[in-house]
Order: sequence, then C-alpha cells, then structure tokens
Amino acid sequence: MPQRTLHDWAQKRVFVPDFNDLRPKQWSYRDLVLVRLFVWLRGAGQTPANASRHVDLVRSLLETASDDALPVLRGDHRALLIEDEQFDRATGDQIMEGLGALMSVFDFAQELPDVGKPMWGPNLVRPSEYTSILPLVMAGEPCIATTRITTANVWTLQHDRGLSAGEIADLYPGLNKLQVRDAIELESKLRPAA
Repeated sequence: MPQRTLHDWAQKRVFVPDFNDLRPKQWSYRDLVLVRLFVWLRGAGQTPANASRHVDLVRSLLETASDDALPVLRGDHRALLIEDEQFDRATGDQIMEGLGALMSVFDFAQELPDVGKPMWGPNLVRPSEYTSILPLVMAGEPCIATTRITTANVWTLQHDRGLSAGEIADLYPGLNKLQVRDAIELESKLRPAA
C-alpha cells in the first residue's frame, strides 16, 4: 500500500491511524493489521465509507479482545459478520441463516502473499541487540536503545561523511563501537527494503 494512499485515507477520515496527530504521521502495528482488513473489505466490493465503519467496529472489538482469541470475521460486498453472528453490527442488516458460512474469512494471522523475493522486517520493539523502536521517541524511528540517536543518523555519518565506528562513538558521549556498528548494520538491512 503506497504511503500517499494511507495519508489520503487519513485526510479523508476513511482510515485514521492511531498516531494521526503526530508529525510526521505514524501508524501502529494494529493499524497495519487493520489496513489489511480495510483493503480486504474494499476488495470484496465494499464502499470506502462502509469498509471504514466496519474497521472502526473491529478496532473497538480488538481493544477488549484477549491476545489469544482474535475474532473470526466473515465478509462480502456489503456485510461483515463477527464469529457466528447472523447480523452486521455496523448496519444492523440480518443475513439469512447459513449464508454467513459462505462468506470469505479474514484471517488476522495470515501471511502476506509471496512477492517473489526474500523480505526482511525488524522486530518492531527491539530490532537488534542495541536498538529500539518506540512510537513517541523520534517519531518511531529506530534509535540506539535508551538514546534519541537514530540509526539513520549513524548510518549517514558513516556512509556520507566517511566516519569510522570509533569516530562516530566519539561524537556521542556514552556510546561505544558495538552500539554504532549494530545501528549501522540494522540501517543497512532497512534501506534495501525502502
């Protein structure tokens, strides 16, 4: 999903991310799952407004659901059923008995389709031994743990300025070469994915 599409949906209030008020705008892991649901509903033929209502409903359900019991969702071009319900909570429409079983199922844990090349993504909290990602620290950019020093800054100092890990560590009191090398290694993995 292109980032400009996500920004457009947020501006039109069709899909509003958890961190909508931050600048730059940020999306949570829950947002990423709900974007998949929104796209799935749109692919089933739902209008943006109807898909938005359904996603908002599921977002509120997830706030009270236990981590190990995600609801089963079934949907089509106009309805979204939760578990074995026979009515759409967002619209109030009742579905004829037995038809819910014929609807497509949205699986929260389904793997993304193979895109034809190996992909790598970091752990979204602790991407490497000496780094962390916190939504409210440097707008969620990967940083050297317990600092506000982004891995992108460290990478730039090495690749654009030609500084060694030791020279970079000398610029930041309290950092050591291991932290700097770890940050550069993480950023090197992230850059091909961008």
